[in-house]
Amino acid sequence: MKILNCLKNYFGYHGVKRQLSEYGHIYTRGRYVVSMVFLAIVILSGGMLLQLKMECTLVVFVTALCCFPEILRTHFYNMFQEKRYRDVDGYLHQMIYSFQRLPKISIALRDTHKITDGKMKIQVQEAMDELQYGSGQWVYSDALRHIETHYSCERIGTLHRFMIQVEERGGRYHNSMRVFLEDVDRWGKRIYQLQKEMKCVKRDISIGILISIFLSSASILISWILKYTSGMNISIANEPLYQLISTVFFVISILFYTYTQVHHKRNWLQEARLERQISYDLKVLKKCQKTKRRHQGFRGKAVQKRLEEDLYHGFSEWLRNIALNLQEKPLQEAVKESYGNCPIVMKESLENFINAIELDPSDVTPYYNFLGEFQVPDISASVRTLYGLSELDHTNMDEEINKMIARNYEMQDRHETLKGTDYLSMMKFSEYIPVFFVSLKMGLDMILLISNYL
Repeated sequence: MKILNCLKNYFGYHGVKRQLSEYGHIYTRGRYVVSMVFLAIVILSGGMLLQLKMECTLVVFVTALCCFPEILRTHFYNMFQEKRYRDVDGYLHQMIYSFQRLPKISIALRDTHKITDGKMKIQVQEAMDELQYGSGQWVYSDALRHIETHYSCERIGTLHRFMIQVEERGGRYHNSMRVFLEDVDRWGKRIYQLQKEMKCVKRDISIGILISIFLSSASILISWILKYTSGMNISIANEPLYQLISTVFFVISILFYTYTQVHHKRNWLQEARLERQISYDLKVLKKCQKTKRRHQGFRGKAVQKRLEEDLYHGFSEWLRNIALNLQEKPLQEAVKESYGNCPIVMKESLENFINAIELDPSDVTPYYNFLGEFQVPDISASVRTLYGLSELDHTNMDEEINKMIARNYEMQDRHETLKGTDYLSMMKFSEYIPVFFVSLKMGLDMILLISNYL
């Protein structure tokens, strides 16, 4: 019974409609039927092109039918995630612009409400209502939590904490908002460019698969030409081996297309990993360090790379929390205060750092040891500069810490750009796989043609 319900939810119209409605799209029964009819026409056309028998065409159609719901869900999921990213990008920019002009959260929300739409507009309206009618010490946090909960994005939470700090306690904010804006601009430029290039690669892969299916019928075309030009009837269309090869080729092409569409779907807002995943990798790293096998084996290198990614994501946000705390506290107190919101990847190292500077505040060694186990030179260099900030006054310290944050945002942007380039390179490699499929099929078909001729 459970299996039957699962199949019904996966293939049935109501199951597809329910899932697509979660992505904000209404998928009518008429569109679903038209899609199925179109799918049947495409498969039938391909079967006729390859001269597949009806039972072979039916196998291909069943394969396509199994893949179709997942392709459909992925298509609308991608549209949903892209819309969410555009909402957040517009929200962050407008909130920063408005807050720079006048540091009032209510006014920033009001301005942002005017330029948003859809679910973001609803969330901003709820935040405005909470701010207007709510009360208590945490009214700003409660109001902005509507947006933070619905859009799980680190940059939104960081911006909100800074705005609340300025709203409640005052202080310098122009330099920090400028750094925020530069980071959001770089982030938007990088993500929009990656989205565009990924769509181009997916389009090229789809075109490549279609072309490979047309090319795979070359053996049928050759036998047809030979029949009507030289009278040689060496058709292989009725050969059981040809039917098997062509069916397998068609099925693999459909599965490969499904893989390229489903595997490369992304949540553009969720860049950080789950805490339980990071905790597990930290345990593995510690075990490798104890046994002095840190860089040995694929597993150790993979863990090290993932933790470096987590550190790049978390370090700049930790520095931003330091900057917030420096508004009212000296450096060592600001570092201690940051422990509560510290990313889990830094937690243990930060605890050791805090204990060390409490024992000897003037000792430079803790600054060199902090995060040293990850051996990321860029971040280690930034940590060491903290040592020189302890003797600065608040004005100079604010300026220097913002310079540090700007440098680390740039460092993170370069790192993410390189990672995106590597990801695209792997995607582009997939463009050549249909060529391998069709080459293998054409080779086998030629062997059959020659065998029939001989």
